[in-house]
Amino acid sequence: MTVPVDDSSKDAGDIAMALPVQLTELILSSSRFCQLRVTSQWLLETVKSYVVKHIPIGEDNWRVMTSPGSSLLNGRQFATVVNVMEIASDFYSLLEMCTWLMDHTIDKTLLTYVVNVAKKHHMVWASMSVQTKFAQDILAKVSMERKKANMEFTNLVSCF
Repeated sequence: MTVPVDDSSKDAGDIAMALPVQLTELILSSSRFCQLRVTSQWLLETVKSYVVKHIPIGEDNWRVMTSPGSSLLNGRQFATVVNVMEIASDFYSLLEMCTWLMDHTIDKTLLTYVVNVAKKHHMVWASMSVQTKFAQDILAKVSMERKKANMEFTNLVSCF
């Protein structure tokens, strides 16, 4: 029997789809202009457009309740995009994608991956003078999630 590949956060480094050697060589042999154009304009914009569309709930979409504008990326897709951006050394787009994803997902696995990416690239982001701002964004997200959890707990307790 075939078992799906586990997307748990314990193996975040190994979860990315392995890029073919030819694709890696193509990225590395391209000019810097082409690398950045692909990652910052095409890939980043594609990630940002891969969201839940605002459509009315009907017979075919009532089972999965998600907010319009929420990211549809799963952990494997995110890790693969990170891999491509790392090969191209496009750390600005990587930062922008991580910041955007924090605002557009509640998936704890994805948020764990975002924190792992921040840990991996903290020296680069520190040299870009954005590490403090990113840390503040992470803390704001954690604080917001805690408030939501407290409100849900309070609502649950008030039912009794």
